[in-house]
Amino acid sequence: MIRADVIYTGRYISDSYVYNNKKQRMRSLILWIAEIVFLAVLGVWALAYLGHSAISVYIKIALVFYAVSVFSNVKKIIKLLRQPKVMENTPPDEEKREFFFDDDVFTFVKRGTISEVKREFTYQNLYAATETNRYFFIHLYKNTVCIIGKNDFSEGTALQLRELLVQKMSDKFLIDTEGSI
Repeated sequence: MIRADVIYTGRYISDSYVYNNKKQRMRSLILWIAEIVFLAVLGVWALAYLGHSAISVYIKIALVFYAVSVFSNVKKIIKLLRQPKVMENTPPDEEKREFFFDDDVFTFVKRGTISEVKREFTYQNLYAATETNRYFFIHLYKNTVCIIGKNDFSEGTALQLRELLVQKMSDKFLIDTEGSI
């Protein structure tokens, strides 16, 4: 059996935010840059095709819309690149979580001051799992994830958990150690 005991701190929460938003931020950035390039090519083509002397009122209006769109997209890109870790200042919930990895079942126990929740999942019923440099992200469902730090194991090791997840979830387990978290 492998066991991890975790009390989520602000660091866990902010790293979870970064992990969950990394791909979405990149898609948005690529889309906005592609839109700027497309509009620039369209604008150059319109000017070259129609010539400077033949610019009609419609082309002038289109160029104004183009300028506004480029300005808007550049603002979005700058905002996205400067986006702070919104979750950085989120206070931790300080609830204790225990994770048990047996041969056939993953058990998640959340202990609060008022209640206790215990859930069991077979590895086939888990949505996915990802290993990063510092964490294991166990996706119970598409939008529900448990975060386990590689230093949180009270029984077993991170290497043993990796081997178990490769064995039990081979097609749903991803090792992503290229990022910062």
